[in-house]
Amino acid sequence: MIPRGRALPEERPAAAGPDIRGPDTSAQMFPGRAVKFVRLYPLVALTCLVLVLTGLLLQFGLEEPVRLGASAYAAIVAAVRAVAMFRSLREGRWGIDVLALMAIASTVWVGEYLAALVVILMLSGGEALESFAQGRAARELRSLLDRAPRFAHREAAGSLDE
Repeated sequence: MIPRGRALPEERPAAAGPDIRGPDTSAQMFPGRAVKFVRLYPLVALTCLVLVLTGLLLQFGLEEPVRLGASAYAAIVAAVRAVAMFRSLREGRWGIDVLALMAIASTVWVGEYLAALVVILMLSGGEALESFAQGRAARELRSLLDRAPRFAHREAAGSLDE
């Protein structure tokens, strides 16, 4: 028996049953997840790739090409980010981009290319986390709204009204 004043729960579809795809589906799904990650957060993925390549090439003793390549990558990212930063500054929005760009430019200037890559990763990773959290929050709010009751029962003079 349902207490007065409460709506009946909506019918939910039953669970589809056991998963019959097999044990190796996680290995098959990984490339799809990686592609989705690269599409959603290309700067994070590219910076991680540059960091891994930098580490590998440093192991082979290729200091000069690594320094030039990582510094060029950091300078390009800083230039692209500077354009976006100046647009946001003209609109009156101040952000952490100013500090991050100064850090990237100064680390490239003094030859600390690994520090520049880490700053780029921190900046892009923070933006990726913010984007992910915003999408998740919006999805959860939609889910809450979808589960909100569509009608209510009201007791008036001994009878129930909808």
